Amino acid sequence: GIKKITAENAVLGTPYGEHAEKECKGGSRTAPTPLSAQPTVKKNERNTQYAIRNTRFVFGLPGNPVSTFIIFELFVKPFLFKMMGHNFKPTISHRQLEKTITRKRTERNSWLPVVFTEKNKVATIEYHGSAHINALSEADGLLCIPAGIAEIKEGTTVAVRQI
Repeated sequence: GIKKITAENAVLGTPYGEHAEKECKGGSRTAPTPLSAQPTVKKNERNTQYAIRNTRFVFGLPGNPVSTFIIFELFVKPFLFKMMGHNFKPTISHRQLEKTITRKRTERNSWLPVVFTEKNKVATIEYHGSAHINALSEADGLLCIPAGIAEIKEGTTVAVRQI
């Protein structure tokens, strides 16, 4: 087995599985497969990909900066910590939501950048989607809205993953 993670055996690439497929051509390998069995990871008919070739681990990441950051935080960082012999435990803060959040599309999990307010609550910030990298620079954390949920009401206690 692989004892440690090195630059030679961990590859991160974009977009999605195209890099994973390219890196794993030939030799013994696992076929690139979705990183999570949850369909909520899927967007635009693509999945974040993970593959192994001999002693190389390959992650095919999204092309947009915010999506890449979130997928890295959720999947790649815990993997790298585990490979180094550590258990990654993100810092989670539980706070009340300052204003109601609504969304139209609910078929997958959605991660929103949020800030902590002076009232010790959490508020969404201006966010225009996965290419809006500036939103991350202002954010204190990420709030997950689970698949199937269209609204989280003001005052609801939510879990925020600090960044």
